[in-house]
Amino acid sequence: MKLAIDIGFSSVKVVGANGIMTKFPTAVAVYNKPQVELGVEKKKPSLYNGKYYLIGDDAMGEPDVKYSLEIDFLIEYAPLFISKAIEKLENAGYGTVDEISLGLPIEYYRKYMLPLWDKVKDFTVNNKRYVFFSDIITDKVGAKVSAVHPQGGGILVDYILKNNINTAAAKDKGFILDIGFNTVIVVAFDEGYTGVSNNSKQYSKLGVSRVINDLEQKIARDYGIDDSTKIETTQILTNKSVKNYGKTYDLSSYINEIMANYMESIILRIQSDYETKLRQADKLIIAGGGAYHIQNSLPVKYRDLVYIMDLPEFSNARGFYYL
Repeated sequence: MKLAIDIGFSSVKVVGANGIMTKFPTAVAVYNKPQVELGVEKKKPSLYNGKYYLIGDDAMGEPDVKYSLEIDFLIEYAPLFISKAIEKLENAGYGTVDEISLGLPIEYYRKYMLPLWDKVKDFTVNNKRYVFFSDIITDKVGAKVSAVHPQGGGILVDYILKNNINTAAAKDKGFILDIGFNTVIVVAFDEGYTGVSNNSKQYSKLGVSRVINDLEQKIARDYGIDDSTKIETTQILTNKSVKNYGKTYDLSSYINEIMANYMESIILRIQSDYETKLRQADKLIIAGGGAYHIQNSLPVKYRDLVYIMDLPEFSNARGFYYL
Protein backbone atom coordinates (compact mmCIF):
# COMPACT_ATOMS: atom_id res chain seq x y z
CA MET A 1 0.00 0.00 0.00
CA LYS A 2 1.13 3.56 -0.71
CA LEU A 3 1.15 6.61 1.55
CA ALA A 4 1.81 10.24 0.68
CA ILE A 5 3.38 12.06 3.62
CA ASP A 6 3.79 15.85 3.63
CA ILE A 7 6.05 16.75 6.56
CA GLY A 8 5.36 20.43 7.15
CA PHE A 9 6.69 22.95 9.65
CA SER A 10 3.58 22.68 11.83
CA SER A 11 1.99 19.34 11.00
CA VAL A 12 2.50 16.06 9.17
CA LYS A 13 -0.24 15.44 6.61
CA VAL A 14 -0.88 11.86 5.51
CA VAL A 15 -2.97 10.67 2.55
CA GLY A 16 -3.70 7.07 1.60
CA ALA A 17 -5.97 5.09 -0.68
CA ASN A 18 -9.74 5.65 -0.76
CA GLY A 19 -9.47 9.24 0.47
CA ILE A 20 -7.94 8.41 3.85
CA MET A 21 -6.43 11.53 5.43
CA THR A 22 -4.96 12.23 8.85
CA LYS A 23 -2.48 14.62 10.41
CA PHE A 24 -0.52 15.21 13.60
CA PRO A 25 1.80 17.95 14.93
CA THR A 26 5.40 18.04 13.71
CA ALA A 27 6.61 17.78 17.28
CA VAL A 28 9.21 15.61 19.03
CA ALA A 29 10.16 15.16 22.69
CA VAL A 30 12.61 12.86 24.42
CA TYR A 31 10.60 10.36 26.47
CA ASN A 32 11.22 10.46 30.21
CA LYS A 33 9.57 7.56 31.97
CA PRO A 34 7.42 8.77 34.92
CA GLN A 35 8.99 8.15 38.32
CA VAL A 36 5.58 7.28 39.70
CA GLU A 37 3.12 5.48 37.44
CA LEU A 38 -0.60 5.69 38.16
CA GLY A 39 -2.86 3.79 35.81
CA VAL A 40 -1.91 2.90 32.23
CA GLU A 41 0.58 5.00 30.27
CA LYS A 42 -1.32 6.26 27.20
CA LYS A 43 1.64 7.79 25.40
CA LYS A 44 3.61 5.45 23.14
CA PRO A 45 7.34 6.14 22.96
CA SER A 46 9.30 5.31 19.82
CA LEU A 47 12.80 3.81 20.02
CA TYR A 48 15.11 5.34 17.42
CA ASN A 49 18.92 5.31 17.36
CA GLY A 50 19.11 4.21 20.97
CA LYS A 51 16.74 6.84 22.41
CA TYR A 52 13.03 6.91 23.16
CA TYR A 53 10.95 9.74 21.70
CA LEU A 54 7.36 10.93 21.82
CA ILE A 55 5.99 12.01 18.46
CA GLY A 56 3.12 14.24 17.37
CA ASP A 57 0.25 14.60 19.84
CA ASP A 58 2.12 12.50 22.42
CA ALA A 59 4.91 15.10 22.47
CA MET A 60 2.58 18.03 23.11
CA GLY A 61 2.84 19.41 26.63
CA GLU A 62 6.19 17.76 27.32
CA PRO A 63 8.73 20.16 28.92
CA ASP A 64 11.38 19.62 26.22
CA VAL A 65 9.09 19.39 23.19
CA LYS A 66 10.70 20.54 19.95
CA TYR A 67 8.80 21.92 16.97
CA SER A 68 10.00 21.98 13.39
CA LEU A 69 11.24 25.45 12.50
CA GLU A 70 14.15 24.54 10.23
CA ILE A 71 14.69 22.10 7.35
CA ASP A 72 17.45 20.27 9.26
CA PHE A 73 14.90 19.35 11.94
CA LEU A 74 12.52 17.90 9.35
CA ILE A 75 15.22 15.71 7.84
CA GLU A 76 16.72 14.61 11.16
CA TYR A 77 13.40 13.37 12.53
CA ALA A 78 11.74 12.36 9.24
CA PRO A 79 12.05 8.61 10.04
CA LEU A 80 10.10 9.14 13.28
CA PHE A 81 7.35 11.12 11.54
CA ILE A 82 7.08 8.56 8.74
CA SER A 83 6.96 5.60 11.13
CA LYS A 84 4.29 7.40 13.19
CA ALA A 85 2.19 8.01 10.08
CA ILE A 86 2.48 4.38 9.01
CA GLU A 87 1.72 3.11 12.52
CA LYS A 88 -1.44 5.24 12.74
CA LEU A 89 -2.85 3.90 9.50
CA GLU A 90 -1.72 0.30 9.85
CA ASN A 91 -3.25 0.18 13.35
CA ALA A 92 -6.50 1.40 11.80
CA GLY A 93 -6.49 -1.52 9.37
CA TYR A 94 -5.09 0.29 6.32
CA GLY A 95 -2.78 -2.53 5.30
CA THR A 96 0.99 -2.84 5.05
CA VAL A 97 2.68 0.29 3.71
CA ASP A 98 5.49 -0.48 1.26
CA GLU A 99 5.64 2.74 -0.78
CA ILE A 100 5.89 6.39 0.25
CA SER A 101 5.69 9.69 -1.62
CA LEU A 102 7.19 12.78 0.05
CA GLY A 103 7.51 16.52 -0.56
CA LEU A 104 9.91 19.36 0.14
CA PRO A 105 9.56 23.15 -0.09
CA ILE A 106 10.91 24.43 -3.42
CA GLU A 107 13.82 26.34 -1.88
CA TYR A 108 15.10 23.13 -0.32
CA TYR A 109 14.07 20.66 -3.03
CA ARG A 110 17.22 20.34 -5.13
CA LYS A 111 19.61 20.60 -2.19
CA TYR A 112 17.83 18.30 0.24
CA MET A 113 15.91 15.68 -1.78
CA LEU A 114 18.86 13.25 -1.72
CA PRO A 115 19.71 13.79 1.98
CA LEU A 116 16.03 13.31 2.83
CA TRP A 117 15.79 10.10 0.83
CA ASP A 118 19.07 8.78 2.28
CA LYS A 119 17.57 9.34 5.72
CA VAL A 120 14.26 7.55 5.09
CA LYS A 121 14.98 4.80 2.57
CA ASP A 122 16.18 2.37 5.25
CA PHE A 123 15.65 2.97 8.96
CA THR A 124 14.54 1.20 12.12
CA VAL A 125 12.03 2.39 14.73
CA ASN A 126 10.85 0.22 17.64
CA ASN A 127 12.98 -2.61 16.26
CA LYS A 128 10.93 -2.59 13.05
CA ARG A 129 12.88 -2.03 9.86
CA TYR A 130 11.37 0.17 7.15
CA VAL A 131 12.80 -0.11 3.63
CA PHE A 132 11.58 1.91 0.65
CA PHE A 133 12.72 2.16 -2.95
CA SER A 134 12.81 5.02 -5.43
CA ASP A 135 14.23 5.61 -8.88
CA ILE A 136 17.14 8.05 -8.92
CA ILE A 137 17.02 9.98 -12.18
CA THR A 138 19.97 12.05 -13.35
CA ASP A 139 19.34 14.99 -15.64
CA LYS A 140 21.32 18.09 -16.64
CA VAL A 141 20.53 19.73 -13.30
CA GLY A 142 21.54 16.72 -11.23
CA ALA A 143 20.06 13.69 -9.51
CA LYS A 144 16.33 13.54 -8.86
CA VAL A 145 14.52 11.22 -6.47
CA SER A 146 11.25 10.08 -8.03
CA ALA A 147 9.60 9.62 -4.62
CA VAL A 148 10.35 13.20 -3.44
CA HIS A 149 8.40 16.06 -5.03
CA PRO A 150 8.43 19.87 -4.84
CA GLN A 151 5.61 21.38 -2.82
CA GLY A 152 3.21 23.27 -5.03
CA GLY A 153 3.36 20.65 -7.77
CA GLY A 154 1.21 18.36 -5.67
CA ILE A 155 -1.43 21.09 -5.44
CA LEU A 156 -1.66 21.41 -9.23
CA VAL A 157 -2.14 17.64 -9.58
CA ASP A 158 -4.84 17.80 -6.90
CA TYR A 159 -6.56 20.70 -8.70
CA ILE A 160 -6.50 18.87 -12.05
CA LEU A 161 -7.94 15.69 -10.55
CA LYS A 162 -10.51 17.56 -8.46
CA ASN A 163 -11.89 19.35 -11.52
CA ASN A 164 -11.61 16.39 -13.92
CA ILE A 165 -9.34 18.37 -16.20
CA ASN A 166 -7.67 16.62 -19.13
CA THR A 167 -4.09 17.87 -18.74
CA ALA A 168 -3.46 17.79 -22.49
CA ALA A 169 -6.45 20.06 -23.05
CA ALA A 170 -5.91 22.33 -20.05
CA LYS A 171 -5.72 25.98 -21.06
CA ASP A 172 -5.61 27.74 -17.70
CA LYS A 173 -2.46 29.56 -16.71
CA GLY A 174 -1.79 31.11 -13.38
CA PHE A 175 -0.15 30.59 -10.03
CA ILE A 176 -0.24 28.17 -7.15
CA LEU A 177 -0.02 29.81 -3.74
CA ASP A 178 0.98 27.34 -1.03
CA ILE A 179 0.61 29.09 2.32
CA GLY A 180 2.44 27.15 4.97
CA PHE A 181 3.37 27.82 8.57
CA ASN A 182 6.83 29.26 7.88
CA THR A 183 6.84 29.75 4.13
CA VAL A 184 4.76 30.86 1.19
CA ILE A 185 5.52 29.08 -2.08
CA VAL A 186 4.50 30.53 -5.44
CA VAL A 187 4.61 28.29 -8.50
CA ALA A 188 3.63 29.42 -11.99
CA PHE A 189 1.76 26.97 -14.23
CA ASP A 190 0.73 27.14 -17.87
CA GLU A 191 -1.70 24.71 -19.51
CA GLY A 192 -1.38 22.12 -16.78
CA TYR A 193 2.43 22.18 -16.57
CA THR A 194 4.54 23.31 -13.66
CA GLY A 195 8.09 22.73 -12.56
CA VAL A 196 10.88 24.01 -10.35
CA SER A 197 11.99 26.96 -12.42
CA ASN A 198 12.68 30.68 -12.41
CA ASN A 199 8.92 31.17 -12.17
CA SER A 200 8.87 29.45 -8.77
CA LYS A 201 9.68 31.28 -5.58
CA GLN A 202 9.69 30.57 -1.90
CA TYR A 203 9.17 33.37 0.60
CA SER A 204 10.65 32.31 3.90
CA LYS A 205 9.14 33.76 7.08
CA LEU A 206 6.07 34.93 5.13
CA GLY A 207 3.91 32.02 6.23
CA VAL A 208 0.97 32.15 8.59
CA SER A 209 3.43 32.20 11.53
CA ARG A 210 3.51 36.00 10.98
CA VAL A 211 -0.15 36.15 11.94
CA ILE A 212 0.50 33.75 14.82
CA ASN A 213 3.12 36.17 16.18
CA ASP A 214 0.63 39.07 16.07
CA LEU A 215 -2.02 36.94 17.74
CA GLU A 216 0.40 35.87 20.48
CA GLN A 217 1.10 39.52 21.27
CA LYS A 218 -2.62 40.33 21.44
CA ILE A 219 -3.56 37.50 23.79
CA ALA A 220 -0.56 38.29 25.98
CA ARG A 221 -1.49 41.98 26.08
CA ASP A 222 -5.27 41.62 26.48
CA TYR A 223 -5.62 38.36 28.42
CA GLY A 224 -2.27 37.84 30.14
CA ILE A 225 -1.59 34.59 28.26
CA ASP A 226 2.11 34.67 27.46
CA ASP A 227 3.03 30.97 27.52
CA SER A 228 1.05 29.71 24.55
CA THR A 229 2.98 27.52 22.09
CA LYS A 230 2.86 28.15 18.34
CA ILE A 231 0.63 25.13 17.83
CA GLU A 232 -1.72 26.22 20.62
CA THR A 233 -1.94 29.72 19.12
CA THR A 234 -2.66 28.18 15.73
CA GLN A 235 -5.65 26.44 17.31
CA ILE A 236 -6.82 29.81 18.69
CA LEU A 237 -6.53 31.20 15.16
CA THR A 238 -8.64 28.33 13.83
CA ASN A 239 -11.29 28.62 16.55
CA LYS A 240 -11.25 32.44 16.44
CA SER A 241 -11.59 32.46 20.21
CA VAL A 242 -9.44 32.06 23.30
CA LYS A 243 -10.32 30.42 26.59
CA ASN A 244 -8.96 31.90 29.80
CA TYR A 245 -9.87 30.54 33.24
CA GLY A 246 -13.14 29.05 32.03
CA LYS A 247 -14.29 32.05 30.01
CA THR A 248 -14.24 32.10 26.19
CA TYR A 249 -13.44 35.35 24.38
CA ASP A 250 -14.50 35.89 20.75
CA LEU A 251 -11.63 37.04 18.53
CA SER A 252 -13.35 36.64 15.16
CA SER A 253 -13.43 40.35 14.25
CA TYR A 254 -9.76 40.84 15.10
CA ILE A 255 -8.67 37.65 13.31
CA ASN A 256 -10.72 38.43 10.19
CA GLU A 257 -9.08 41.84 10.01
CA ILE A 258 -5.49 40.64 10.43
CA MET A 259 -6.06 37.76 7.98
CA ALA A 260 -7.46 40.15 5.35
CA ASN A 261 -4.41 42.39 5.79
CA TYR A 262 -2.12 39.36 5.64
CA MET A 263 -3.68 38.11 2.40
CA GLU A 264 -3.47 41.58 0.87
CA SER A 265 0.25 41.75 1.75
CA ILE A 266 0.92 38.38 0.11
CA ILE A 267 -0.83 39.31 -3.14
CA LEU A 268 0.94 42.68 -3.24
CA ARG A 269 4.24 40.83 -2.82
CA ILE A 270 3.39 38.53 -5.73
CA GLN A 271 2.33 41.53 -7.83
CA SER A 272 5.66 43.23 -7.22
CA ASP A 273 7.58 40.13 -8.32
CA TYR A 274 5.37 38.93 -11.19
CA GLU A 275 3.87 42.24 -12.37
CA THR A 276 1.47 41.71 -15.30
CA LYS A 277 1.59 37.90 -15.11
CA LEU A 278 -0.72 37.89 -12.10
CA ARG A 279 -3.14 40.31 -13.76
CA GLN A 280 -3.29 38.07 -16.84
CA ALA A 281 -3.68 34.84 -14.84
CA ASP A 282 -6.80 32.68 -15.11
CA LYS A 283 -6.46 31.22 -11.65
CA LEU A 284 -4.67 31.76 -8.38
CA ILE A 285 -4.96 28.34 -6.71
CA ILE A 286 -4.52 28.57 -2.95
CA ALA A 287 -3.79 25.67 -0.64
CA GLY A 288 -1.69 24.83 2.42
CA GLY A 289 -2.55 25.16 6.08
CA GLY A 290 -2.75 28.93 5.85
CA ALA A 291 -5.59 28.68 3.32
CA TYR A 292 -7.92 27.55 6.11
CA HIS A 293 -7.63 30.94 7.71
CA ILE A 294 -8.14 33.19 4.68
CA GLN A 295 -11.31 31.67 3.23
CA ASN A 296 -13.51 34.22 5.00
CA SER A 297 -10.96 37.03 4.80
CA LEU A 298 -10.29 37.23 1.08
CA PRO A 299 -10.48 40.78 -0.36
CA VAL A 300 -13.48 41.03 -2.73
CA LYS A 301 -11.41 42.15 -5.73
CA TYR A 302 -9.56 38.82 -5.81
CA ARG A 303 -12.54 36.47 -5.51
CA ASP A 304 -12.97 35.87 -9.26
CA LEU A 305 -9.28 34.99 -9.54
CA VAL A 306 -8.87 32.77 -6.49
CA TYR A 307 -9.68 29.07 -6.20
CA ILE A 308 -9.22 27.62 -2.70
CA MET A 309 -8.78 23.86 -2.55
CA ASP A 310 -11.06 21.74 -0.34
CA LEU A 311 -9.28 20.69 2.85
CA PRO A 312 -6.37 22.79 1.58
CA GLU A 313 -3.85 21.57 4.15
CA PHE A 314 -3.93 18.12 2.53
CA SER A 315 -3.75 19.32 -1.08
CA ASN A 316 -0.02 18.71 -1.62
CA ALA A 317 -0.22 15.25 -0.08
CA ARG A 318 -3.26 14.34 -2.20
CA GLY A 319 -1.27 15.29 -5.30
CA PHE A 320 1.86 13.49 -4.11
CA TYR A 321 -0.18 10.30 -3.75
CA TYR A 322 -0.68 10.23 -7.54
CA LEU A 323 2.90 11.17 -8.45
